This record gives sequence, C-alpha cells and structure tokens, in this order.
Amino acid sequence: ISRRIRSSRAYSIEAVEKANAKAAEKRRRRISGDRVAKPTDNGEVNELGERDYSVFSEASTLVGEQHHVKDHTDMMHRLAHHDSFDSLVDLTTADLEKLRDPYFDSRNLALERRRTSLVHERMVAELPEEIWQRITTFLDEIDAASLAVSTKILADKVGKKPLDMLNLPENRTLRISFLLRTFDAGLPDHLLCFQCAAFHRRLTPMKESLKADYVAHPVYSCPLVRDSMLPRTRLTHLRELPYNFVQLALRADTHGAKHGIQCESLERQWKCRDSGWKHRSRYITHDGHLLLRIVSQCWAPPKLTATEERHLLYDREEYTPFFSVCHHWKDGELTQICKCALSHVPRPPDSYISQLKRAPKISIAAARPNFIVTMCDFCRPVRRCPECPSEYLIEVQMCEDKNDPINTFKHAIVVTRWADLGNGSSPYTSPEWAAIHGRDAGEEHAVYESFSQIGRRAVSGVFESRVSGCIPGQRMISLNPKMVKKGEEGNGCDNLRERWLAEHPASVPAAPPTPSANATTQGEPTRQEEVEDAPLRPNRASRASSATSSLSSLTTMNTRRASQAASMSAQRTMTTGTNIARLDTAHRDRAVFEYLERHPTAIGRINQHRLQHSLTVGQTRSRPEKELPDFGGNKPYPPLLPDREEYVVEFSGHDDPNHPQNWPTKQKLIIFSVLVFNSLSATFASSIFSAASMSVGAHFHVGNEVITLGTSLFVLGYAFGPIAWAPFSELYGRRLPVILAASMFGIFEIGVSVAKDLQTVLICRFFAGLFGSCALTTVPAVFADMFNNKYRGLAVAAFSATIFNGPLLGPLVGGFITKSYLGWRWTQYIPAIMGFTAAILAFFFQKESYPPIILVEKASELRRLTRNWGIHAKQDEVEVDFKELIQKNVSRPLRILFLEPIVLLVTIYMSFLYGILYLSFTAYALIWGRVYGFSPGVSGLPYFALIVGVFIGFAAFLLENPGYVKKLEANENVPVPEWRLLLPMIGGVSFAVGLFWLAWTGYQGTIHWIVPTLSGVLIGFGIYTVFLQLLNYIIDSYLMFAASAIAANTLLRSLFGAIFPLFATYMFEGIGINWGLTLLGCVSVLLIPMPFIFYFFGKRIRAKSKFAPAPDLALDKKRREAEAGGENGSSSQEDGSGGEKKDA
Repeated sequence: ISRRIRSSRAYSIEAVEKANAKAAEKRRRRISGDRVAKPTDNGEVNELGERDYSVFSEASTLVGEQHHVKDHTDMMHRLAHHDSFDSLVDLTTADLEKLRDPYFDSRNLALERRRTSLVHERMVAELPEEIWQRITTFLDEIDAASLAVSTKILADKVGKKPLDMLNLPENRTLRISFLLRTFDAGLPDHLLCFQCAAFHRRLTPMKESLKADYVAHPVYSCPLVRDSMLPRTRLTHLRELPYNFVQLALRADTHGAKHGIQCESLERQWKCRDSGWKHRSRYITHDGHLLLRIVSQCWAPPKLTATEERHLLYDREEYTPFFSVCHHWKDGELTQICKCALSHVPRPPDSYISQLKRAPKISIAAARPNFIVTMCDFCRPVRRCPECPSEYLIEVQMCEDKNDPINTFKHAIVVTRWADLGNGSSPYTSPEWAAIHGRDAGEEHAVYESFSQIGRRAVSGVFESRVSGCIPGQRMISLNPKMVKKGEEGNGCDNLRERWLAEHPASVPAAPPTPSANATTQGEPTRQEEVEDAPLRPNRASRASSATSSLSSLTTMNTRRASQAASMSAQRTMTTGTNIARLDTAHRDRAVFEYLERHPTAIGRINQHRLQHSLTVGQTRSRPEKELPDFGGNKPYPPLLPDREEYVVEFSGHDDPNHPQNWPTKQKLIIFSVLVFNSLSATFASSIFSAASMSVGAHFHVGNEVITLGTSLFVLGYAFGPIAWAPFSELYGRRLPVILAASMFGIFEIGVSVAKDLQTVLICRFFAGLFGSCALTTVPAVFADMFNNKYRGLAVAAFSATIFNGPLLGPLVGGFITKSYLGWRWTQYIPAIMGFTAAILAFFFQKESYPPIILVEKASELRRLTRNWGIHAKQDEVEVDFKELIQKNVSRPLRILFLEPIVLLVTIYMSFLYGILYLSFTAYALIWGRVYGFSPGVSGLPYFALIVGVFIGFAAFLLENPGYVKKLEANENVPVPEWRLLLPMIGGVSFAVGLFWLAWTGYQGTIHWIVPTLSGVLIGFGIYTVFLQLLNYIIDSYLMFAASAIAANTLLRSLFGAIFPLFATYMFEGIGINWGLTLLGCVSVLLIPMPFIFYFFGKRIRAKSKFAPAPDLALDKKRREAEAGGENGSSSQEDGSGGEKKDA
C-alpha cells in the first residue's frame, strides 16, 4: 500500500507543496488585494526566518486615504504567535514554511488533509477483499476486530467475521479485552459489564459510593444481574467489594477523574455486630494495580480453650474467619498462627499468696507478667500466600477500650492483610484477582507463584512506604512452606456434626455418634448444625424428636452424595450428549464444598417446609393396608431405592437464586404489586354492593334487609374459603390457586351483573366471596415465601392497609356509579374486570414461590435430563389423606379457638372490629344520607377520613418496627409476642373515642359535617393498629400452629362481618344513631383492657398452653439455668478455698 502511495506522482511531496503554495498565494491576494506590497524580488529573509514585507512603508496610505486602510489584526495575531505551532496545528502535521506564512489560514489544513485522506481511502478500497481477509488470518481475534472497526471501508472489506468470532461464547474473555482496549478510554460515563460483555451507562457518574452488602446501590442497570452474581471479593465477614468499584478506582487513575472515583472513597471503618471484630480498609493505586489493606482487631482474653478460640476467630454460620483472608487460607498455617498468637496473651497477675495456696512454689513471671507481647519465631514473621498476592501479619497489641472504664487497656489480636487486587482488566484475565479467588487467569497464568511474580518488593512494603512510610520490619516467609493442600481434613473440619454433638450432648435427645479421630484436631471452626432445643413440655417431645432425626438424616447423607457427584456428572454427559454443568474444576469443587457445608439457614428452611407438610396437608407414610396390584409384564417388583433421602433434591445452599427469598428485589416488588391488586379487587367488591343496595332492591322489588344479604353472603364466603384454599396452596403451590380463584371470582361477579332474579345475585355473591377469599389466604403465604423476618412485617403491614382500604373505597366508588347513567350493574362489572386483570397479571408476572413446588419442578427437569427416575422432591412423597386433612384444617382450628384463651379473646376483639367495619357502611349511609342529605356518591366521601386513619396507623407501625427489630436481635432473634401489644393499647382507646365522637356529633345534623367526619381518623387508626398487631400476636404465639389459629380467627371474624350489617338498620332505627353507636362504643371500652392483660400476663398463659411453642420461655429458662450454674460454680470455688484453709 505504501509503495502504491509513494509511486503516485500526483501525491508526491513536491506536488503537495506546490499545491499548498498556490493556495497560499490565492489567499494572500484575496485578503490584501493591490494595497499590500508584494515581497521583494530577491526574497530576503530576516533573522527570524520571515520574508521581508513592506506593509508599513507607505505612510500616505495609512494617513491620507482612510477609506483604503485595511485592518491587519489577523496578520498581527499570526506574527505574535510566531513558532507557536500548538496554537494553530501540530508541527508534525504541517509544513514549517507554510506555518511561517502570516497569510496562511490554518483552517485550510484540515480540508487539505481530508482531501488527502479521501484519496488514501480510495486507494485502500481498490484492493480486493480477498487481500484484506487474507491479512486478518495472520492477526489474532482482537487485532482483526480492531482492523475491522477502524474505518468504514475496512469494515466493508474485512466483513463481520472478526466481530462474529468475538461474539462466540468461548471468546467471551477476548471480547471483553477488545472492548476495554478500544472503547474504555472514550466512554467516561459508561462502565463495562462483565456479565453481558457490554457497556452500561453509569447511574451516578463520579458519585458512586461503596455501600454495605445489604443496601441496594447499583452502579449501572444490567438485565443479567437478576440471573447471576456479579464478580466480587470477600473483604471480611458479611462485607464484600464488587469488582465494579475496582474498575472505577483504576479507571480514574488511568484515564482521568471523570472515568471513575478516587480510591480513597472506598475506605471504610466498621464493626461486626456478631463477633465484635473491628475492621478498617484502605486502598492505593500503584503501577496500574489496586492495592488493599484491611486491619482487623478483636479483644483477646487470656486462657482461652480450643472451642473459645474457634468462636473468637471463626463465624459459626459461614464457617470462615471474621477477618480478611484469601481463597487459600485453609491450605496454609494461618489457623495455627492465629492460635499461637492467642497463646501469647499474658495472663492476669497471680499473687504470691494464690500461688502458695496451690503449691509450695512461686513464680515471679506469673506474679509480674510482661504485658508487652513479643510473639515467637513461628507467629512473628509476615506470611505471604504462595498462590496469590496476599500477605498477612498477626500481632497481639495493647489497645485502649473506651467502653470499659475499669480495664481501659486490653490485649487485642490484630490481623493485617495486604493484597493486590489486579489491574482491573477483568475478573477473568487479571492474574492477581483470579489467584486471590483460587481460579486460573488463562493459559499464560495457569499457576500464579507469588514469590516469583511479586519479587523482593512485598505488597506490604509498597503499601506502607506510600501510606505510613514505615515498612514492616518482620521477615517474609511463606504461608504454606511445604505447599501441602490440607483443605478440610488437614485442618480438622471433617465429621463436623459428630464433633459438635460430642461438644453439646445435651442439645439432642438421642446419644451422639462417636467422634472421629480428626475431631480433636484444633483446626478451623466446627460446623454447628442448627438443631432446635428440645421442648420443655412432654406433649412436644415427639415433634422435637422427629425434627432432630430429620436433621440427622439430612447431614449424614451429604458424604455419600458428594462421592456420587463425579459419577452423576459423567452420567449426564453420556445420556444427554452434553455436559450440563460445564464448570471448571474450581467451580465444581466449590459447589461440592457448599453442598457438604450446608448453611444453617438452608437446614432451617428444609425442616420448616417438611414440618409444614406434616402439620397442614397430609402425611408421607405409605398405606400398607391397601393390596398392591401386579407390576405387569410378568415382572417382579424392583427393589427399593437404597436410601430414598439421597434422591431428594434440595436447594443449593442458603443463597440459591432459585429460592424465593433470594429473588431480585425488583421481581419481588412486581409480584407484591400484582398480589396486592388481586386482594384489593376482592375486598373492593365486598363493599361496593352496599352502595347499590337501594337500586337493587327497587329493581327486584325487595326490602333493604334482603338486599343486605348480598354483602353478608359475600363476607360469609370469606369464612369458608380458607378451609379449601390453605391446603390447596400447600399441595399445588401458590400460583395455581391465585390464577384460578381470580378467574372464578371474575366469572361470578359477571353472574351478579347480568342476573335476572334475586336468587342468582345472592348465590353468585356468595361464591364470589368464596373465590375472593383465596387472595386473603394465599397472599400472606406468598409474602412468607419471599421475605425474611426482617422485611416480612413491612410487607404484611402494607398488605393489611390495602385490605382495609378496599372496603372503604367500595361505597365511595359505588355511589357515584349508581348515581350515573351506568346503573347498579356496573358496580359488579368493575370488580369482574379487576378480577380478570388480576388473573392475567398473575399468569404473566407471578412465579411459583412455594419452595417445595419449586423443588418438584427441579426434580422433574433432572429426571428428564439424567434419565434417573428415582430423583424426586419431598413434596412428591406427600399423600393426601382427606380424613387427616379435615382434622388438621377444620377440627384443630376449632379446638384451638375454644381451648386457647389467647385465641378466643383476641378473635372476639378482632371479630368485633371487623363487624364494625361492615356495619359502618350502614351507619355512614344513614348519617350522611338521611341526616345531612348528601347524595349517594357524595355520602361516600367521609370514608376518606377512615382511609387517612389507616395510613396513620401504617406510619405508626413503620416508626415502631425498627425498635422491634433491635429488640429481636438483642434477644437472639427469638420473638416475644407481647412486644406486639403496644400499638393495640393505643389503638383500642382511639377506636372507642372515635365511636363516641361519631355517636354524639352526627345524629342531628345541626353540627357541621366535618366534625363527625374527622372521627373516622380515630376509628380507622384504631381498627388498623389493633387488627394488625393482634394478628401478629397470634402468629408469634403459635408459630407452626399459626395457620390453624388464623383459620379459626378468620372463621369467627367473617361470621361477625356477615351478621353485623343485618341488624344494623334495625338497631339504628330502634334506639337511634347516637345510642346505637354509644352501645358499640361501650362494648369497645370493655375490650380495651385485653391488650394490657396479655402484655402483663401473656407469658403465664402461654406457659400453660398445649399449642403455643413459647421459644422465648425456653430461652429465659436457659438464661436462668446459666446464671444459676455460674452462681453454683462461684460458690463451689469459695467452698473449695474454705476447705483448703481448714486443711492448712
């Protein structure tokens, strides 16, 4: 190509200079004309290299003829910038003589260069495509793609093949490198996403801030984030650093401040609530790498036992150190180094008298210990991980404890870790980042050897020389000198359950298995399986025993499952033709490890769902009394599965993305909105019929009492619906009943709207309530599936506010519809439309959230892929026994209702409130319709006061909830039901005051209408707060029997809601509005002391209950026993010392 260009005479250097000289001459003549003198013929040049122009020689031209004078400011400006090529164009792109010409216009240079570029492009285009495609074969994928995107002509010549090669799944790493090399520097407002290999716009450029892991703070919006985990590194316990912030910190250092953030903004200080460890992090950039230092410290008491050392250093749930570590910490000597450092913590001074009491000898070192810890040769040096750029320093220092006024200075173990987080290229190609996480960064970095990669200059030395100027003086040795892969077994982490049972024999009724030889090794922490305490009362012993045996079977089967992992993978490869897992060795090993080391949250979820099966829907035992049919085909029955538990599928740990509680927040909010709308349509339909009762009665020629049955029968359907919908949702999941019930609800509402006789109206209203109750029964269960204890209360509170606002909006909307040309039938068409809309939204947006059904779908897919027909879910083993189903869902709720004082009294209070809610439709219609003479639509506007009261109650709950969460955390996450009764104490008084206010201000019409309207604020606040918190009180008190207690509560509550509207009209017309509401207010006053009684005596009542588990009482008993044990121990020590004195 270069020879073709050089061989063209038209574009030689001489030709270009000649053309430029002609253009400059034309420019000079056009500007100066005949008034500027031409240069001298001899072409003299002064000492500055400028030609001699005589523009100022003719004075008469400047003085005499003013109209011929030319402004030479442009020329003077160019003369002033003599040899300042940066002010015009680059010196390397222009001819020197051309720039020295004062009449040369630099703007023409761009045009000339563009003309030259066009000619070059035409010459490139003349070459055939085969040559360019042949050139790309000698380039790698990244260079070929860079050539293809350089110009449009080359893009046409080369084609899309280089870019298509980068789009292949196996070239995903190359595609990321190409994007970083080509576009990263030119897109300051974007950031490369490694999940989808694309640039996303930053949401808050230059304002990104590293938040805690439980705070949602995305850097950009990516559609793949919901289905995958973003790359991140573990800092400490419950703290991680996303790779996005590594990118931003290094981009700001490489390309400029607009491309990222300063690394200093990532520095944090925090304290772990679970362990008491304090951490502080700091970052610097060095040679394009991000360096990290985390200093962790914790108070270290002397004379710690082996178990206390493990509890001090390691988390008992995650089973990792509280301080910062890399992926290879289990293979080295980090565990032994930390325990050696703890052994150097000096003991408190032991007086000479105390020493003589124990033995006839004394020790000066024990009486006057040296509190300056010097460590030993084993734990003093700085340790470097041989497989990644991480360095550790373990020290025991004397630190100040400002919270302890008595012992101000204490010893603390301080663990400092320095690490090189890599160059930020990508989490797949950066050798340092991949090595820290135990992965390979490609063939060229298959094995990372830190001592050869880092060299003599340590990461800690580079960091401290930049930050503090004080390089650690300890020598540097390897964290794993023998390069032995100890893993779990070498550190004493096998047979974890047996080790825990050996240390805690009293926590399990059965005798613990014999611990293995490895159980005595002082390695990393033991895995403590989450075993529930044995119940205190005999009637719960069988349930505790079954839960413990279930947990034991779950734990003992893990070893056999791990040994079958490789064979199962090979079987999937042979049967399906493709390896389903397609994981590298590190990922596969990590999956097996996570399966073996199951998180206690996963154990709790498994036991919870299996206990829910046995308490709600049926049994898993077989029925031997039924005769088995022939197997068929002259075949004998095959043998049973060797261990059925091994074929039961489970979730992949506590953070499995398929579990509903691990779904993205956006998806949860969408499902939450759909379900709340479904519930709103059902409750809205319950009361909208009351606004059209007069028109319906006139249409069918019946009285008001008969038409009231339309509302009462709908609410009566609420009473019998949960009996069917609760077990239905436990057997077939949450999604199917919601869609089915919403569709049938809409169909029966259509039946009401097109009815030709009264019988059709009443029957369809009952069945509409029956199907509408599914939302009220199933939606809270969906919230329990999706939200944990921290957020479930808020979700239920928002749901309850919607449930109360639905009936209050019905009369308002129904009154205006009935008054309009649409007529009363449209009061039923609109709920039908809402029901069908809810069914459609649930069909498209609601995912199945019941974990056992999710596992059923997972097992079905695995059976199809692996051809192993023994794989199944625990839900597949459930056999529906209708006798047991009726007993658990009908008989037991009634027994709980009449045998449990808490359930009975709370249900009466809540039922009274629920009846008042539906009675208010009659009372408000009489007050604002008859007394004040408002029209049907306007008479519903006072319901807004009730709605405002409900929202005030919701706000009060939001203000109280943080305090409840703090008390829950302080009580080891064991709820005390009586904590829920503070708002009902206030709400009961507010409700009674609101009834009296309404009774004596709205019965005559002489007082302004706003006065009785404002009473609705107190009534709405009281109904919401009392109803919500008493419902939570029942749930916290009865736990696994809460479903039966709520079923009994719903039954009686719905009966009250159906009966109260029937006698409301007779009561108000017989004794008057004022005395009728006063009577109800007096009943509410009698119910006010109930929350106070339960607040002070609830624990005693629950202690005598046959159904209330009372875990808070068990915890209190444990604490009392521990205190008594401590007192006995101290008294025994005193007795022992007294005995020694007597012997002396």
